[in-house]
Amino acid sequence: MANRPKNHFTRQLLLMLPPPLRNPFIVVLIIFGIWMFLFDGANVFTQWRLSQSVENLEEDKAYYQDRIKEVEAEQQSFDENVEEYAREKYYMKKANEDVFIIEE
Repeated sequence: MANRPKNHFTRQLLLMLPPPLRNPFIVVLIIFGIWMFLFDGANVFTQWRLSQSVENLEEDKAYYQDRIKEVEAEQQSFDENVEEYAREKYYMKKANEDVFIIEE
């Protein structure tokens, strides 16, 4: 036979509980659920923070992929016009010419 409480006060407390909460398996399941939801290493809050971090990293990844495409296009332009790039960016000139910079 199950070990029933012999104390009248304890018996009255148990009778005040709804019938599902009198079942020890349900009580253990509820305690386990609360533990997993709030106190475990993979709780809801940790998972939410990790998903936010993943979203931020995916945005960064998209930004850097766009930036890589821009730099590759600039590099291709540079490879085609090395002399023009050197003249415009670094103000280089040949030995026998003069360079005039006109600012608007």
